[in-house]
Amino acid sequence: MAAIQLEPFLAELQSIIDHCLSSLLTSPQYNRGINRSSSLNRHGSPSSGNSGGVAQERDPHVRRALAYAIARSFDKCAPETKVYNLKLLVALLNDTNGGVVGGALAALNDIMERRGGDDNGNRSNLGGKKNGDNKIKNGSSDLLSDDDDVYVSGGGFTIEGWKLTISFDQAVRLCGLLATIDQWTKIYVLNTMMCFVPQNQRDSLTIIEYCIPYLQSENCSIALNALKVIVYLGNYVEHLVDQLPVLPSRISGSVSTLMGKSPEVQFLVMRNIILLLLNKSAFLTLDVRMFFCQYDDPIYIKDTKLEIIFLLANEQNIDVSHW
Repeated sequence: MAAIQLEPFLAELQSIIDHCLSSLLTSPQYNRGINRSSSLNRHGSPSSGNSGGVAQERDPHVRRALAYAIARSFDKCAPETKVYNLKLLVALLNDTNGGVVGGALAALNDIMERRGGDDNGNRSNLGGKKNGDNKIKNGSSDLLSDDDDVYVSGGGFTIEGWKLTISFDQAVRLCGLLATIDQWTKIYVLNTMMCFVPQNQRDSLTIIEYCIPYLQSENCSIALNALKVIVYLGNYVEHLVDQLPVLPSRISGSVSTLMGKSPEVQFLVMRNIILLLLNKSAFLTLDVRMFFCQYDDPIYIKDTKLEIIFLLANEQNIDVSHW
């Protein structure tokens, strides 16, 4: 049977996508929105009644498509348009529709991965930082070059030096959307919690409590991102386990579930377990038998399991045998 040639199909599909994005970006509504950039207020969000363009489209699918279009065309836009587009994405982050918010987060993540690298070419995500001295403030006449930092702020979101930061109120709002959005959007929202810097322990505990239920998600990426956020915010709380006694059992239950996944996921989970055992062992209550080697385990899984068994071994479990 002859092999299916995917190249012509993929080329045609890419052509269709490019045509759709081009049609959206050249639409009269979008161009009117660009031309009204001078009417943006000093906080970087469109002034009331003057935003215009596709961002005001009633259909949330169109607004979400706009976010993706901005990310796709960002490098090709005129310098004065780039600042406006970032402000437009910040405005979309305040949208009432969770899908639109997720699209804006995905767009910002894509832009910052490509434009937020350091001098050595390393790339960053939403929490990344670029080393630069020039800062561009809000304003329609500002230019944005490859070597410039950018400053855009509005509605509790701030982009400074190619790093996104969010306020506590916005962090709570985004966590409130988790119950209503799709799985991929959940991943972007949880990842964005890494951009939140708590001002007190209560703020950290609030976001951690929002994330705990997602440790039990069937989606590995959601569970791992929830764990990442909890560990990160735990750095801002003294004696976290004393304040949330249920946390070790929830994390350990999530680990147990993830250890039933594919070897690649198991390896990723176990490398993170090692880091927790070395630095935050109170977060885990693990049964050492969970990491006994199976005859069909890949060699890198066996090696990592043995490393974890070594870290878990103590006088209480030294005589444990395989069940």
